[in-house]
Formats: sequence, C-alpha cells, structure tokens
Amino acid sequence: MMRILVVDDDIHQLNSIKRYLNASGFSVITCGTTEEAIIALEGIPFDTVLSDIQMPQNSGISLIKWITEHHPRIPVFAMTAFGSDEVYRDVIEYGAVVYLEKPVDLKLLVQLLATSQDSCGAGHSFVTACLEAASTKGCGEVIVHNANQIGQIFFHQGKIAWAAVQNNNQTFLDILRSSRTIEKPTFANVIQTCKAAQKDVFSALIDEKYIKPHELRAILHRYLSQCFVQCLLWKDAKAMFIPSTRRFSGKFIFELVDILTLANTTKDIHRRQSSSPPK
Repeated sequence: MMRILVVDDDIHQLNSIKRYLNASGFSVITCGTTEEAIIALEGIPFDTVLSDIQMPQNSGISLIKWITEHHPRIPVFAMTAFGSDEVYRDVIEYGAVVYLEKPVDLKLLVQLLATSQDSCGAGHSFVTACLEAASTKGCGEVIVHNANQIGQIFFHQGKIAWAAVQNNNQTFLDILRSSRTIEKPTFANVIQTCKAAQKDVFSALIDEKYIKPHELRAILHRYLSQCFVQCLLWKDAKAMFIPSTRRFSGKFIFELVDILTLANTTKDIHRRQSSSPPK
C-alpha cells in the first residue's frame, strides 16, 4: 500500500482528497502546514507528497525545495487554485514532477499513483508528462524515449488524439484491416483521397460505411492503450510535453484516465505472462 502525504490548509479539500484516496486503496496522512509536513517527512517514509502551493506562512514552494534537498527520491505533486505560468515554472524548477490545478481530477490522480512510484519519479517521467498535458488541457505532444526507442502521444485540449511508437509490431491500419477484413488497396485509396482533400481518414471510413463509429472507437482505444503499454514497459525512459498550436480535427479523442486504465490492465497481464515459468 502506497503511503501518501497530502498537505493543504483547506481542511475541506484535505478531507475530500483523503477520503477519495483511502477508498482507492492508498494510505494517507494529512498536514495543514509546511512545518507539520516536514515533521511528518522526518519520521515517516512516504511514497509521494501532494502539496498545495498557496498556504499561510511557509508556502508549498518552500516544502518542495526542502523535499528536493532532503528526500530527492520522493515525487512531489503540486496543486493550486491560483495557477499561472510563473507558478508553474517555479514548482517545476524547484523539483515538483506534476502540476495540478484545483479542483484536482481525483480519478486521474489515482491512475497516476497506481502506475507505480517509478513512473512518477525523475527516472521515468512518461506518465507525469502526459498528466501535465491533461491537467493543463494542453495541445501538443509528449515525446518519450529510452536508449533506442521513441514514442509520441498527441494531445488536443488535454485529451489524447493519437499515438505513434517506433518499431511497433502492428500499425493502426494493420489492426484495422485485420479487424474489418478490408482490402489493403481500399485503405490506400481512402488515405490518398483524404490527403488530397485534407479530410479526416476516420470520418471517411465512417461516411463510406466501411466501419461503424463505435467499432472504430473501440479499435482506436485498444491501439492507443497498446502504445501506452510499450512506453510504460521501457526501462530508464524519459519524457517531456512539448506544447504546440497544432489542432487535431479527428472525430475521436480520449481521456487520459481511460487510456491508462486499459493500459495498466494490459501491462499487468504482460508482466504476469513474462514471469510465469514455462510449462
């Protein structure tokens, strides 16, 4: 059971987060001030700290600095109701790995915590980079890489629009063809026509009755989750979110929490199969 320290001078917010995380299987200790948090950190081992930024007397920024100096392996999630570019730069510069604006999306927070401590720390920042894109409702892409692989996760207003992973065994079109038994030349013609007309391929497939919308969405969901699994399993991976003015006009976009839920389930199955002794 992961032990989480939550720091906030707002007692109602503090209790709300504690109830939700406790119900989700985490052990939670709460503090109302930076001073109380430091005392707790000196005596209790924590897996993650979730701290408000605007607090009376010593702010959350000072707590982040202290944790970075004394407990650099503990990931810190910063949250604030008064977000700005300056606050964002400060919390990231002083050591926070995640920046959340209030009201915090608790469902998404639970998914992030559940991915394991390694996914939240400096050694593997893929999930935290995705959370940054989601929590700030950003547009752009998360680039994740290790020694010889690279993945790209494209975000539109904080939601996942597309993903691509180098050396993927199956492309999305491969999966779609096998799922729908559509001939390869047909796909090639649709793609070529859409490019010439600057039209969305998915919309064309639906308009031409090659596939129903709910079927296409299910296949997309599975494909994006498979991309996430590959990135989550990479060792020593690093990532960053690169904002962009690019806009995605596709018909289907997904909440990060939905992709992570399926990806974590698939990842657990993969690991169990890998660790099973041969028959």
